[in-house]
Amino acid sequence: MGLAGRDSHSRDQGAFATTSPLSSVYSLIRSVLVAALVYGFSLGAIYAPWGEAHVPVLFSVFCGLLLALSYHLSRQSSDPTILWSLVRSKFFPELESRTPEEPPLEIKDPLPEKLRNSVKETLHSDLVMCPLMAIITFAISASTVFIALQPALSFVLYILAGVVGFFTHYLLPQLRKQLPWFCLAHPVLRSREYSQFEVRDAAQLMWFEKLYAWLQCVEKYFIYPAVVLNSLTTEAHTVSQNPDKPGAYGRALFISVAGMKLLRSSFCVPSQQYVTLCFTALFFQFDYPHFSQTFLLDYYCMSILFSKLWDLLYKLRFVLTYIAPWQITWGSAFHAFAQPFAVPRILTRVILKLV
Repeated sequence: MGLAGRDSHSRDQGAFATTSPLSSVYSLIRSVLVAALVYGFSLGAIYAPWGEAHVPVLFSVFCGLLLALSYHLSRQSSDPTILWSLVRSKFFPELESRTPEEPPLEIKDPLPEKLRNSVKETLHSDLVMCPLMAIITFAISASTVFIALQPALSFVLYILAGVVGFFTHYLLPQLRKQLPWFCLAHPVLRSREYSQFEVRDAAQLMWFEKLYAWLQCVEKYFIYPAVVLNSLTTEAHTVSQNPDKPGAYGRALFISVAGMKLLRSSFCVPSQQYVTLCFTALFFQFDYPHFSQTFLLDYYCMSILFSKLWDLLYKLRFVLTYIAPWQITWGSAFHAFAQPFAVPRILTRVILKLV
């Protein structure tokens, strides 16, 4: 479910997420197909000869395909009916003929056409970006930068991801709030129209808004993919030292699944990744290093755990918003009485998911 679950966040990329059983099956099937496609390259790379300054070509191909396909999956809709509607309109136009149950033309719903156009534009963009990303990733992986600069590169990437993530997703939003940390009476980073009584012109784009957008792009498309690719290279290099050891086939499958999940998470929900990454690095490198296996396994397990904790936090915030005494003016007395009884059910569901 970790593979299909990433589609629930695909709306952050402009896609349309749904929660029907059909969408779950569709998301799971396409994730399994991608994992099966890259699994062969991962297994072949493990059995290929590795050197101190040499990365097998199969592994570089694996990294390029994995990054490009993960990027493509993170941008696609989890609703298969939209894609089928686009295919039907292009290749089977005779099926688009109107039926007596359809409404008249003057009241035709414009939403299906807009959805098809959105999916079409996404596919056109991915047709250019995915091969380009695959070639660049192949070149970077083949350059042995993830082997030659170890272990300093890993710590540099962890620190860079933590600093950029903290500044982008915590510090900048707090400085733009109306009451930063509830200690200041006015926002520190103000818009140009903040002090105007009535705004008559179009809003101006401020420098910190441009900085926020650029930092998100750098974080999503450069820093986190580099972190995941670095972890994949280290893991594959370690496994390749004993390719005949029992479990090599399972480790190759784990490398494929974990890499796809972590890359899709970095593309879909980059705002949550710096917390998971920093906690994983600090917990397993300094606090309890004897519990650590490999960083890829540690990061993969912590990403699953933190995704469940984020869901729990959002649900508890929803409950607390309704039962807060100062919200009784727009809520109701029934919410204040009934919502606390939902807390045990929420905790039970989260525990069952973790088990």
